[in-house]
Amino acid sequence: MRLGVRSRVLLLALLPTTLAALLLGLYQMHTRLQDLEQAHQQRGQAIVNQLALAAEFAVFTQNNLILRQLTRAVLGEADVIDVVIYNALGETVMRGRREADGHLTIDPDLVWPTRTGWIFDASILRTPVEVSGDAFLFSDSEPDDPDDLSQRLIGSVTVELARDPVTHRQRHILLTTLVLLLICLLGAALAGWRLERTITGPIVALGTTVRQLREGDLSARVEERSTTELGALESGINEMAAALQTSRDRLQQQVDEATQELTQTLGQLEQQNTELKLARHHAEQASHSKSEFLATMSHEIRTPLHGVSGFLRLLARTPLSSRQADYVRLLTASADSLMTIINSVLDFIKIEANQLELDVQCGKLSDILECAVYLYGANARDKGLQLELSIDADVPTWVLVDRQRFSQVISNLVSNAVKFTDRGRITVHVNTQTTNTHTVTVQLIVSDTGPGIAPEDLERIFQAFQQLDTSRTRPQAGTGLGLAICRRLVDLLGGKLTVDSEPGQGSRFIVTLPLGIPTEIVTKQPLLTVREPLDKGPLATERVLIVDDNRVNRRLARSILEPLTSSIEDVASGAEALNACQTTRYDLILMDIRMPGLDGIEVTQRLRNTTHGLNHRTPIIGITADLFGEDRDVMLSAGMNDCVYKPLSPESLEAVFRRWIGDSPAP
Repeated sequence: MRLGVRSRVLLLALLPTTLAALLLGLYQMHTRLQDLEQAHQQRGQAIVNQLALAAEFAVFTQNNLILRQLTRAVLGEADVIDVVIYNALGETVMRGRREADGHLTIDPDLVWPTRTGWIFDASILRTPVEVSGDAFLFSDSEPDDPDDLSQRLIGSVTVELARDPVTHRQRHILLTTLVLLLICLLGAALAGWRLERTITGPIVALGTTVRQLREGDLSARVEERSTTELGALESGINEMAAALQTSRDRLQQQVDEATQELTQTLGQLEQQNTELKLARHHAEQASHSKSEFLATMSHEIRTPLHGVSGFLRLLARTPLSSRQADYVRLLTASADSLMTIINSVLDFIKIEANQLELDVQCGKLSDILECAVYLYGANARDKGLQLELSIDADVPTWVLVDRQRFSQVISNLVSNAVKFTDRGRITVHVNTQTTNTHTVTVQLIVSDTGPGIAPEDLERIFQAFQQLDTSRTRPQAGTGLGLAICRRLVDLLGGKLTVDSEPGQGSRFIVTLPLGIPTEIVTKQPLLTVREPLDKGPLATERVLIVDDNRVNRRLARSILEPLTSSIEDVASGAEALNACQTTRYDLILMDIRMPGLDGIEVTQRLRNTTHGLNHRTPIIGITADLFGEDRDVMLSAGMNDCVYKPLSPESLEAVFRRWIGDSPAP
């Protein structure tokens, strides 16, 4: 607790005086009380000793008359309340007491209640007598032999003195001391108060004035009444207050002028703010339009491309000459490369728009790594490269991770290593950095013996649309998005992607990633399960309806499903689909979600809302070239049962056909 000046002055003035007064008072009181008690003890012992000497002859001769007189004489003392005389055998020979009313009672058989006063005892000793001629000689010396002392013992006396006189005297001493101490303290307090008024009065006045100045009352002044150093301080504060008041008046004038200018500026800012709001509205509209454009572009570009890719795969299943098979393989690779470029651009757009959601599930880490790495085994062998995967023993078998995005990162890093390495080897090593009960941090290192990267280019390779070789004769083409997407995906997964490389020494791409450890092994089944194609057995008789406004897409879907079922119909619009569903019950409907007029979402909703329709419960599979992955939720909300993504592959359509025709036929 902090003390003010007034409290400190009073404390310094009163504390020494108070302590001195208390110490002296307590010492004086203690000394007087001790002296009083000691005097009382000495008086009691003197009385009992005198009684013992006086009673020697009477006890020796058993003269009760003398003993009675001695007892009465001792009881004559005002503070003596009980006297007892014993013989050598300890028997009471005389006893006297003072009653509460002052009456004296002397009786050998008197019974006295519990004693409450001071008790004093003394022995009655026989005085040794020697006969010398015709005279008796009395010895006053004390015997040194205890046995001689016991032989001389002829009795004892006990005297009880009342405590009340001493107690009253002690109270008087205490009261007197306390009164004197209180007078001293009052005197010290008066002196301290006078000192405080003299010293702290001006200081308190100064503090009051300073507080008023701080609160804005610049007209406050200190009354100059001191002639010491405090007077100079009072004068200085008054001068400071006058200067502050002058400065405030000048500042107020400047504030008024600035306020006028600010009012004009605020008007201009309000106008600019209105323009900015309008510009932001236009920007939001432009961003929404861009998203709509990208979604449409995704559909429009990938729709014809998936037709090319699909028919190439169907063509590859037909009998072909070696040259034709080589052409088909080249065309398929070109279509896949084009689709990869488009997917990279679309993935980057999804990441930039913060519309990429993670799907964390339980998976076997070794399977994920093997699928992602050995996918490029054939390409590595074609170039004469060794592709190796090593996993440390302490790496957990099962982890929680977004398998698709994690595989995308690994595949991209391995693909780049194979692409830019002409000889040597590529290694993928996985080890454990830290681990606890629920998480593990793994480190994945992709090393190659390629040309390496210059130090000034180590960060540039992670920037979007950046390539180290931009010449027309560069050996490897691409969009420059692969590593940019990898770094953003790793960041999204909560990890870190770095590179360690030197020109001519190869490169090491290091992914440090935290992964969850599942409490129980529960693997999520994929949406589409690839099974053996049905064309190995007899044709099914279920009816399938294909709804797509693109003729090539309808032809592709029909070509894929023709080996699986003998009854396939296709229509080019939503209206035609509704008409067909009114007259025919289908076992499976493939529905493109983007069509002119009635789109696939609205057609599905109408079919589901027609409670008694023929196809109210028919499985409907949505077909989409979705950009941001939003169509799936919309399709399921509209009543669709599943979805497949363009470009369609024979495996995906065969899987969805078997899934819904084989397990969940329409009623």
